Amino acid sequence: MTNFKVDIVSDTVCPWCYVGKKRLEKGIAAYKEKHPDSTDTFDTNWFPFYLNPDAPKSADKQQLYESKFGKERTAMMQERLSQIGKEEGINFKYGGKTGNTRDSHRLIQLGKTKGPQMQTRVIEELFAAYFENEKDITTQEILTEAGVRAGLNEKEIKDWLEAGKGGPEVDKEVQQARRQQITGVPNFTINGMYEVGGAQDPAAFVQLFERLKRQEGNLARGLLLLGENCYVTVGVKMELLTLVLGSALFTAVVLFQLSFLSRAPKPLAWCLPSSLHRVGSLYTLAMAWFRRIDCGAVVALIHQPSPNDEKERTVQKIIALAEHHEIAELLSDMIQKDGANSWPPNTNHAHTTWPTPLQPYKEIYLELAPLLPQATPSLDEEVNILRIENFRQRFRDLLRDRVDLVEVAKLFQATDAGCWIDFTRETYNAFYCCVAVSRHAYRWATIPIVKVAQREREVDLPIELVEPWIAMQRHFGCASDAGNNTSNVLLNFDRRGTYIHRINTGMELQVTCSEETFFRIFYDLEVFSVPVYYDMAQSIITFMRGDKAACAVHVANIASQMRLVLGTYMDNVHDKMIAHSVWLSKVQGFQAWGIGHYDKVTDKWETFDGLSGNQVLLFQALDAFLGIDQYLAPRDMERNLPKRQREVCYAFRKHSFRRSIGQADIHDKNIVEIVRSFEEILRRLRLFRAAHRTRSKAYLSQPAPERMPMTAGKSLLDPSLDASLAFLDGFMVRRLAQTV
Repeated sequence: MTNFKVDIVSDTVCPWCYVGKKRLEKGIAAYKEKHPDSTDTFDTNWFPFYLNPDAPKSADKQQLYESKFGKERTAMMQERLSQIGKEEGINFKYGGKTGNTRDSHRLIQLGKTKGPQMQTRVIEELFAAYFENEKDITTQEILTEAGVRAGLNEKEIKDWLEAGKGGPEVDKEVQQARRQQITGVPNFTINGMYEVGGAQDPAAFVQLFERLKRQEGNLARGLLLLGENCYVTVGVKMELLTLVLGSALFTAVVLFQLSFLSRAPKPLAWCLPSSLHRVGSLYTLAMAWFRRIDCGAVVALIHQPSPNDEKERTVQKIIALAEHHEIAELLSDMIQKDGANSWPPNTNHAHTTWPTPLQPYKEIYLELAPLLPQATPSLDEEVNILRIENFRQRFRDLLRDRVDLVEVAKLFQATDAGCWIDFTRETYNAFYCCVAVSRHAYRWATIPIVKVAQREREVDLPIELVEPWIAMQRHFGCASDAGNNTSNVLLNFDRRGTYIHRINTGMELQVTCSEETFFRIFYDLEVFSVPVYYDMAQSIITFMRGDKAACAVHVANIASQMRLVLGTYMDNVHDKMIAHSVWLSKVQGFQAWGIGHYDKVTDKWETFDGLSGNQVLLFQALDAFLGIDQYLAPRDMERNLPKRQREVCYAFRKHSFRRSIGQADIHDKNIVEIVRSFEEILRRLRLFRAAHRTRSKAYLSQPAPERMPMTAGKSLLDPSLDASLAFLDGFMVRRLAQTV
């Protein structure tokens, strides 16, 4: 017996999702009819997707369609949809209201708590209400009606919707779909192996069910290995042939289409093997042509490439370039030494594998982390003083009792001498992060941060958090007491992309999801930036040797990547993914610093700011590559950016060639394409900075009575919120003006 598990990603206002549901049901019925003696079972699970996450509620449906597609095209689309709907038993109507679907997905989430069958019933009623009865499923009244018709309790529905329940779960599942590179719906995944994109015919589902059934039998007889990346079951060699030929055909079609979209000077430049990985994302194309073939349905390779496979190959290509140019040499040095042979850096957060003297640090953080956050902060300063003192005292006691600093020092003596055997670079990176996060936990001692802690000028950190920190800051070549984007964020993910040191342990899902989503943006930025660094280096190398055609291809590649890379921010920095009500109080404050110490060398008091987005390597490198003025002052660069990252940025600035292109060169078609691609990069960067200016205000203007106005990167601001926002806006306006 085979249990077919079908995971469906859909949106409640997607007509093809309704069609796809009907066709899946027909496919299941056809399979059962074809195999009447089968005891196979089918389970369906529904997952949300936002086709238009920023849509308002209760917008006129027809007006929205016509404004988006035009009247003529809308009429043609609806005529075709009506015909298809009639074949599937759906009476599509096009009046009524449409809009944001988050609340409807929350109702589906309530159905999910009652089991898969109830969840499917809720889906059915929502589809019928919206598509066949012209009901406004953005309203609580209609959602309640649909839920009751599905069999849910009316009072429970109203309580659920009014309390906002299910929202964080829905947002998290939407985010997971995006991470899986699902960009359209409906999307069906069968037994975690095969993916069906779109509303496929019932026969396609039958074919996949039968194929899975055969593979299950073949797996019982053994496997035929094919190289190191995939295998096929014995007895299905013809399927492999179909797979390979279908892959080749699909790839040709995709590349042919992309050649028209590319702005590169060579129409089919993206067809080169060295350029394939840059289309869409680091691995979207590879996944697409491995998965979307065979009679219009999706037939996946049994093994799918890891999302990191293409990235790691690009990393190795950067390392291989080291002998060809200073920039490639510096990138390679950064990757190998700071990144432990990868980028973003490799980390080993499995602390039980760390050298024994280091293990207590992680154990202490895990023990104390649940004591940091509180759902509602006190506004009583005496209460907050006591809370902070108690937390810090407990932290000091645990460090003193469990950490052997003498043994810890021996480990750093070995790495300083170049011995990385017992204390590997991956573990070093993870420990650097652990100490950085622990220092911030000790500094604030409560989340949200509170005024009494903000007023502190100096905090006497335990020596166990000072001596290792000094050694690691010396290794990475940056002096800030607060750490930086690398120590606190990039290194807070393992090589599989798992978020490690959490700061809102035990809080409600909306808080924890907002926290992880925010910090993951910075990690994903670097993941998607690896091919950008490669093409930046290659464009400089090829330009310097006079190969303008190759240079044009590399600059075009950078331009083509910008939407994806910056989309990491654009797609996530909004209220549905990172709640406005949560970010300022529960997420941002922890990464601030705002304290310092007396510097005997300068005979001055040195205050350190906390983390800031302007410490992100990508933005520093892009500005340098484009010849845009450096945002950070030299002193802040020295403090807040690791030495090897600084050296990479300085080299990009040194070899920047954009402004060296003169008017005399514009008659060269390759130069014209290079200039055009540069303009596209700048346009994307300006759009990003303009969006950041607008969106940051929405987050920074949220009420937080327990604290004074403060940013992580600028520390305390003017007590007046309006004055503080105006001060920050000035920075962003100036930076936007410089992005030319």
